Amino acid sequence: MQSLVRVSLETKRALDMAAFETAIAAAPEVQQAWYVSGGFDYGLLVCARDMASYEAFIRRFLVDEPLVRDFEANITLRRLKTGTAVPVYLPDSEPT
Repeated sequence: MQSLVRVSLETKRALDMAAFETAIAAAPEVQQAWYVSGGFDYGLLVCARDMASYEAFIRRFLVDEPLVRDFEANITLRRLKTGTAVPVYLPDSEPT
């Protein structure tokens, strides 16, 4: 199962952010992570074997983590598109 998780930290102190980033980078459940602008500080793509594994991840890295102020998660119901290609357009050319 996959989940898109948005995370807000209690502070924006560099040491706190670095500690959170280090923990998330080491978590095998986190497939992708982004430091983002807007209402939340981080976006995570989390993959887990099942709901029990997902709950264990959430408790370990978010619920019981004092640096985390809030998080919001959306469980992926169906994957519509997956890819890693980046479209590159040359000047004066049409996208293909």
